[in-house]
Amino acid sequence: MEQRHIKRAAMHWFCILAPLFFILLFLAAPGTATTHHFVETLRNYGAEGVHPDEESIALVARAVEEVSKRLLTAREALVIASEDGEDTKALEAKIPVLEEVLVDHKRELRLMAEAFSRKRGGELPVWIKGILAVVFDQTCEVGDPQFFTKKRQRALREKLTNLLRQSDVGSWLSLGEKEGELIVYLELPVIFSAGTSTVSQEYQTTLRKVAKVLKGYKPLVVVTGITGTKKGSTHFSLSTERATNVAQQFLMEGISPNAFSIRARSESKTMDRVEVSFYIEPEEEKRPG
Repeated sequence: MEQRHIKRAAMHWFCILAPLFFILLFLAAPGTATTHHFVETLRNYGAEGVHPDEESIALVARAVEEVSKRLLTAREALVIASEDGEDTKALEAKIPVLEEVLVDHKRELRLMAEAFSRKRGGELPVWIKGILAVVFDQTCEVGDPQFFTKKRQRALREKLTNLLRQSDVGSWLSLGEKEGELIVYLELPVIFSAGTSTVSQEYQTTLRKVAKVLKGYKPLVVVTGITGTKKGSTHFSLSTERATNVAQQFLMEGISPNAFSIRARSESKTMDRVEVSFYIEPEEEKRPG
């Protein structure tokens, strides 16, 4: 009788730890293998099966987050490689595998959360509700606003990446991030002849196209005029005038006057130019509850 209980307990813990072993194995692997064997280990959680705890749910949620990051990185790398004319076969093969892994992890997370909820009489801790809201877009009360922030940030980055790739002014723009903010940089600065502040017709056409592409995202536009110093003198007024004339091109395409920050500075031995950065934030979304 005692041996029977020992075997039953051993089998119980094996059923709990086996799926988690495959998750840890995937996270530790330098590459990504197929997941057919992992799929076979998925349990039907319920009254007759394993009752997952918060620790095991957190582990699977971590796997979902990790695979999501890898998938996003791979997609961005594919865009860059395509633009640079590099070989994309490896990335094209890797992305479907990551997508399959992500689906499997999400399924495991959902099954575990459902079983955990039944065990607690239909209730779930707030942090688990938050994870489900991010992963499955479920409507529920979420205590940690970072879940929503991260989700919106990733969606915006992916949208902007695709936008710049498809736009006919994409070669003028690049996407970056600084302290959690997404920034679209005007890759090629607006150049001026010495002592002038007039924006050439060619630049005007390009700047207005850029404004049309980005104005829907309601960016904060930082326009910085830069001039060189000569014999110790500075030209802040000329820098400001140039920056203002560049900003005027964006205003004419409908970007709000309140969206601009006009700046000026002087540098020694530099090219007279205007640099532009568009700071873009995800749109706020209503939180349930």
